[in-house]
Amino acid sequence: MEIWQIVIAAIALLIASVLFSYVNKTRKKQGPILSKVYFSLSNEEKQYFDSDSEYERLTILYGLFASFFVFVALCVITLLPVFGYIAIGVLIVALIYSIAKLIELRMKQ
Repeated sequence: MEIWQIVIAAIALLIASVLFSYVNKTRKKQGPILSKVYFSLSNEEKQYFDSDSEYERLTILYGLFASFFVFVALCVITLLPVFGYIAIGVLIVALIYSIAKLIELRMKQ
């Protein structure tokens, strides 16, 4: 294994661990809500905002992103393209999920 593989895999696993720790907090409905939807609301609107559904959405979305980085690290370490394909699949699922939730949010308004 070459040094570039170790460095890239370590960075990917570090990002994944940070994301998984955030996912653990959002799963318990704690911690900050890191989403553009929440940041764009005024203070008055944040009082009536459904934070439980936003925590659920962020848990799934950031969990998918963390899984992506785990599969990237596995692809770099093992040099097996199947992990790269799985990582791309996870990104596609995250994109579809994000678009579906955005459409659902627009339909409620």
